[in-house]
Amino acid sequence: MRDDEEDYSKKVPYGFEDLFPECFENEPAIENNLQNKARSQSVNPFLNINTPAVKDDIKSNKKSKKKESIQVKAITYLKTLKYFNYKNSVYYVKVIESGVEKYLDVASGDFEAFILESYMADPSGPISMMNLKSIMIVIRSYAKNNSLPIQSITRFGVINGELVWNLGFQNRSCVIINEDSVKIGSPGDVLLVCNEKTRPIEKIEYSSSGISSCEMFLDLFGITSSIERHWILMTLVSYLFAEIPTPILYLHGPAGSGKTTLANALKSIFDPGVGEFLHNNALDLALTLDRSGIVLFDNFSSLSNSISDQFCLSYSNGYYTKKKNYSDTETIEISMKCPLILTSVSIPRLNGDFKARCAFIKIEPKQVLKSELEIRSELELLLPCVRGELCNLASIILKNYHKFQPLGIKRHADFDLLGQAYFEAIGFSSDIYRQFLEALTTSESSDMIKRSDPLNDLLTLLNTHHICAFTMSELFNYLLATSDDTSNYPINSANFAKLIKNNLALLYSAGLLILCGTKKTNGHQYIAVNLATVVDRTSLILNYDLERLKIDPSYVSEVFPLIKAAQTLSLGIPTDLF
Repeated sequence: MRDDEEDYSKKVPYGFEDLFPECFENEPAIENNLQNKARSQSVNPFLNINTPAVKDDIKSNKKSKKKESIQVKAITYLKTLKYFNYKNSVYYVKVIESGVEKYLDVASGDFEAFILESYMADPSGPISMMNLKSIMIVIRSYAKNNSLPIQSITRFGVINGELVWNLGFQNRSCVIINEDSVKIGSPGDVLLVCNEKTRPIEKIEYSSSGISSCEMFLDLFGITSSIERHWILMTLVSYLFAEIPTPILYLHGPAGSGKTTLANALKSIFDPGVGEFLHNNALDLALTLDRSGIVLFDNFSSLSNSISDQFCLSYSNGYYTKKKNYSDTETIEISMKCPLILTSVSIPRLNGDFKARCAFIKIEPKQVLKSELEIRSELELLLPCVRGELCNLASIILKNYHKFQPLGIKRHADFDLLGQAYFEAIGFSSDIYRQFLEALTTSESSDMIKRSDPLNDLLTLLNTHHICAFTMSELFNYLLATSDDTSNYPINSANFAKLIKNNLALLYSAGLLILCGTKKTNGHQYIAVNLATVVDRTSLILNYDLERLKIDPSYVSEVFPLIKAAQTLSLGIPTDLF
């Protein structure tokens, strides 16, 4: 170092502030400019990325990628599941929770909860509500295009030719009946409806044979008539044959006769629960029928035409159609196929279609009364065996069902096959079933006629005078003059004639044949024949076409002399009218 040079190392430390003081006078401003520049630009390796703003942007970007990945992950998994559609209106996904198969509506909150719970413990979860909505939209669309049809069963159904009875457990246990066996198992891919009305059935005894427990069950309630006993048992076993129209059990009798107790016991065999309130609203009634296994309407006093029409739909597998929520064009169908049990003190006025679908059982007051507690304790012992006997009986009927032909006696045409198979299963023949139907029809019709004073008076007349000839005005005046009570009679002969004509089928089913003859000056002439008491009844049935008799006046004129010769008329009404 020269002498004239200064030693700066000793004078000042080597610092930029001292060497370039003018550059550091504005240090804060420069730092702010750099940070602002970093915020305004995209990620750049030449910028300082450790500033707080840049850190926030990077964290947000990573979080977004995580959400996107779990959304894709969830959709990919959900597309591997099996999807089903019920009548192309409701879509379901098959899932397994806690080892139990479940079918969830893809539009339901249960399905949303399933998705959330599935990814709650996932490292990339949980799923946000925004992403959940996106997932649901995608899966609903996927289900519509990738679903298979599925059947729904509330209590009873038929799957691949096997009878299925839903026991009401969450584990999907069902009684499955085929031609060879009765077993408990799962019916496969089918919707088993379990709602707040569904009560599980825990006790079933399959070891019993025959119908001894069923007989004891009917004895408990004082059902002594063989016709009514078989009618009840046939109807009960028909519940298991879900595709066969089942007669509506109509129990009627005075107060205190035990009809409500019997109705509840009948329902408890296959579908435990209490009676329902009879809705006047068509939609409410349809929903009740759709969500129930067996519906009991107890102690009603009247039945409107609209409700009786809906009951007819329940018999014939009809549907109630309503507009889908939040849609102007789409509709949904509510199934109304459901077995019915009705009770009332007296039978109200019913339309013909509804009456033809009913099995009327008259309940008489009991000589020896039992308490509710006694009946309940005996039922607890009987019901498991009754269930087993009816299931075994259904298996035998299913095996022989298709070898019979409908007899055409009763309007329940499909029920004829089951009835014949039932009688064969308990050791009788189809001929016995034919006699049973004839007796049943006559009994029901006579009972209904007795509730109409004019028709009952006509029945009484024909029980005494087995063949009569008359005009409607002559018959009306004669019955008015001889009847003990005419308060319920029509006001004139014209209305009386309408009453008779509207009930010709009912009168015929009770054994009274009303034939219309030629028209005379004083009106149409008629013949009334009591088929149950006429002397030559067998010859009459075998030799004459009864259907032609009802519609062909000329044929009536030909046959009448032969009928007249069978028994002399003694009523006092002219008989030479044909």
